[in-house]
Amino acid sequence: MKISDRPYRERRLAERQRQLVRIEHLGETGVWRQRRSETDLSRVQSEARLWEAETDGLAQANFQSWVLDEAGRAGLGSVEIHTSINPNANNPLKLRQLSAQVTGRFDAGPFFKLLQAIAGHDRLLVVNRLEIQTVPVSRFEMVLGTFLRPSPPQRAG
Repeated sequence: MKISDRPYRERRLAERQRQLVRIEHLGETGVWRQRRSETDLSRVQSEARLWEAETDGLAQANFQSWVLDEAGRAGLGSVEIHTSINPNANNPLKLRQLSAQVTGRFDAGPFFKLLQAIAGHDRLLVVNRLEIQTVPVSRFEMVLGTFLRPSPPQRAG
């Protein structure tokens, strides 16, 4: 060690000791418990927005029914819908993605009412893709996605 390096190393050591004291102080306060409580609340609220059903088939039927009902309320008339569930749950919560491909005649007023219903729904809904075609016929195609809460374990009867 060079003599000229000593003051630099002493300053680094003093700074690291101050950092350690701050970290130890944080551990003594309720900050981490408060943050844990806040994140737990946020997690519960987020999980409450997931779609759920006893089976995948019921989940798809409920999702399809909701989209068709909202399209009807918005005044879109006849829409086609195809739902699917991605069976691969490559995430820690084992959530599966539920999708609906919705197509129909594009009419701006009713279509925007449908988008408002999607945005205002208490369940998590995301428009993954939206295509609007005006020539030769006004049509839209939308892929709507959400996540399905894992099914509860089946009890032996």
